[in-house]
Amino acid sequence: MIFQGPFQFWEIGISPIIYFYFKRTGVARGKVAFNYFFLTQDIADGRILCLALVTLPTERENWVVAGTQSGSLWTFNTEDGKNKHHLQKMSDSVTCLYCNFFSKQSKQKNFFLVGTADGKVAVFEDQAVKCKSAAPLKILTIGNVSTPLMCLSDSTYASEKNIVWGSCGTKIISLYGDISIQKLIETKTSQLFCHKAYSDANIISIAVDKSIYLAKKNSHFVEVWDKKTEKLCELIDCAHFLKEEVVKLDKESKHTVAYFGRVKTICLQKNTALWIGTGGGHILLLDLTTRRPIRIIHDFCDSVRVMLPAQLGSLKNVMLVLGYCYKCNEDNKHQKELQSCMSVWDIKLPHEVQNLKKHIEVRQELAEKMRNFSLD
Repeated sequence: MIFQGPFQFWEIGISPIIYFYFKRTGVARGKVAFNYFFLTQDIADGRILCLALVTLPTERENWVVAGTQSGSLWTFNTEDGKNKHHLQKMSDSVTCLYCNFFSKQSKQKNFFLVGTADGKVAVFEDQAVKCKSAAPLKILTIGNVSTPLMCLSDSTYASEKNIVWGSCGTKIISLYGDISIQKLIETKTSQLFCHKAYSDANIISIAVDKSIYLAKKNSHFVEVWDKKTEKLCELIDCAHFLKEEVVKLDKESKHTVAYFGRVKTICLQKNTALWIGTGGGHILLLDLTTRRPIRIIHDFCDSVRVMLPAQLGSLKNVMLVLGYCYKCNEDNKHQKELQSCMSVWDIKLPHEVQNLKKHIEVRQELAEKMRNFSLD
């Protein structure tokens, strides 16, 4: 594992709070301190594709669950890294993990879900993380090898606390509290010329509030779907926003911009902004009301892969951004190797950018008035 420092703190500037570089890594969501596991040394049966944090409130324990390309599920105690074992192996690669968490006062059970590349969802009780070779309570078959279950997410909408949203192939799925399928929405319906090429592609990222936001493989659009009508109601063209910036900079061709604008991950900041990470390493912050960019952060890394909100000790609410970077090999400077980089961003960044823009506008207005002001 490689760590590059020092920490980078910022006030108004558009920079992350902290950078980390790893040769191979993932991100676990939740309230955790900076504890690190040398997962690549301990897990030799496949590349890690996803991580989740499972909290056991009664025991006051936290466990990291790691899903691998070979279908293995490993669990690690955050206090004792040596306390680790694997759960029952899945039928295909583990593509996504999701853990719900209810308060101690709630009578509802906590569980975690495992999505696989052959379109299945395995349901485990949270206590299963402590038991070697633990089996799931049940397995739901939703898709197949052509329609992988790529993402599972909760909603920021208050009335949907017991609903888990996800995607399987081109379908949006919603699972109710007892982990039964509540709704299936087919998204392979777009007849819009500009978007038709991506209509049949599998969904790779999803975020939900009053509307459903989703990204499809190799597409530079974010689709906005209405829950009630179950229809596509808006397209957000990320390549268009990047082109607006590129015209000013006079850099790349339209084709290149569209390629680098491919949406890889999306994350909702409640009532504020939509965070979008692209395959070209750009981060777009979009105002949820106007659907216009608050800020575009260019060339942050070579490719953004995951965005997750989290609480990290004294930093409180932050956004974790995981990306890929090509770095020179330590032994051979002419050879580059792919590394993962994790950065920690202040969740208030969209608000601060908006406030800064308003402040600049006020100063410009005052400056204009001063220029026009006559002493006579």
